[in-house]
Amino acid sequence: MKRPTPFVLSSREPSSTSVRPRARDRVVARSTRKWWYGRFPRVRRGTLARIRASARNWSIQRQVRRAAHDDLASFADDLRSLEAAAASPIAAEAYRKALEAYTRAEHAFDRARSPDDLEPVTATIREGLDEATLARALLEGLEPPEPRPPCFFDPRHGPSTRKVEWPSDGGAPRLVAACEDDARRVEQGAEPDTADLGLSTSGPTVVHFSAPWCGPCDRVRRVVDQVCADLGDVAHLEVDLDANPAAARRFSVLSLPTTLIFDVDGRQRYRTAGVPTTADLRSALQPLLA
Repeated sequence: MKRPTPFVLSSREPSSTSVRPRARDRVVARSTRKWWYGRFPRVRRGTLARIRASARNWSIQRQVRRAAHDDLASFADDLRSLEAAAASPIAAEAYRKALEAYTRAEHAFDRARSPDDLEPVTATIREGLDEATLARALLEGLEPPEPRPPCFFDPRHGPSTRKVEWPSDGGAPRLVAACEDDARRVEQGAEPDTADLGLSTSGPTVVHFSAPWCGPCDRVRRVVDQVCADLGDVAHLEVDLDANPAAARRFSVLSLPTTLIFDVDGRQRYRTAGVPTTADLRSALQPLLA
């Protein structure tokens, strides 16, 4: 007699040891997941900080490159005004050296890929400006001047005339070379060439330096707006570091955010780096409103 074949479960049917979820359960399980699950890569710890640091370095490089470009353009204008020196037997040699310095500075500027690469550009422009000043003096029959460094607050002001004490980022004063106009302003207690900032003439002004990539600058803006609204008669001025690097150099702004307070006469009365508190700003502004 033939033995009956034992009953075997089909692989398509669920067994007691391995039960597959029903379709409705699978839908419910999938619905508990977030909509963005698996769509975006996870950002590792420290990556965001590296991205912000890279953006900050790129902004600094752009700022330094723009300043070097402006100095190079100003140097070219000076050489154009000295074209008559090429035909002068006594000034032609100095004029030729100034032209060679401009060519070297232009080539160095085109090859620069970092702020450190732009340092030879500045040094070469300074060397060329000395030769251009010598050529101008010889062309006009004047006594050749001694080589002088450019104005610390703005090289476009021309060669410096003397040195004055100037605080470095709110620290101890140090001697810097300045043109006559800026040196006179510093000795009188006023900030050098603050006309382009647009300070208020009826009360104190809060000036804070910022940039689009600066995250804490948004908090500074809210704090300053609140204090100005509470006190009244206080102007608020925001300076973009990328758009106005010359102002940042004049006031030795080396980090962001940096907040300054000027009185009605244009003298700096308060300075802080980072996000200031409302109490600190009120205590610095109230004596200026009395």
